[in-house]
Amino acid sequence: WAGNNDYNTETTATTLLSGSIGHIKYAHGFAIWFLIALFLCNTLYSILHKASLDSATDLSLRVIGITLVTYLIIRTGIIYAPFALLQAGMGIMFFHIGYMYRKYVSMPSTSTQIIILLLSILAVIGSQRYGGMEMYCSQYPNLILNILGAVGGTYIIMQISYYLCRAFPLTAIKVAELGSISILILAVHALDYEFNFSPFITRNLLFFIDD
Repeated sequence: WAGNNDYNTETTATTLLSGSIGHIKYAHGFAIWFLIALFLCNTLYSILHKASLDSATDLSLRVIGITLVTYLIIRTGIIYAPFALLQAGMGIMFFHIGYMYRKYVSMPSTSTQIIILLLSILAVIGSQRYGGMEMYCSQYPNLILNILGAVGGTYIIMQISYYLCRAFPLTAIKVAELGSISILILAVHALDYEFNFSPFITRNLLFFIDD
């Protein structure tokens, strides 16, 4: 334990089981909320997709409706809900963005590609500078910028992925392998944040570093 005096076994256990972190120190429930929210997003999105009869417009409207309702609840000041419900309600929009990219977006011509890439970079910068989104505690100071940042960021990742696959296929495979365990990395990071054992790991893995 890192020496925090606010540790409470009952509160922490409840948080880990519920995946809710709005009312206590976020690190107690970090990573757990994401896994639960991702599960709920995946499940709800599958239901919406089937109910929309493969209509992209209908599906988008349903997703927008759920996002707006969740956002209005958050704006009332109620930021705590069990089982990461608020995070899932907002996360479904970002889940939808990824799905739409995968299904409908293709790589444009080179000139158009450069313009879109520059706009995407501006969207990400604007979102980071003025959006201030913190999904784990349901903070969305500028929802439009938050969404635009997600759209732009997804496009940038797609461009980098295409480039790696073409120019450095072996590197692309390694990056994909790393991505496949990214949730595990997030969980380990949360444990490190709580219990502060990274110096021990550093000494054992990077033995040549002088403490």
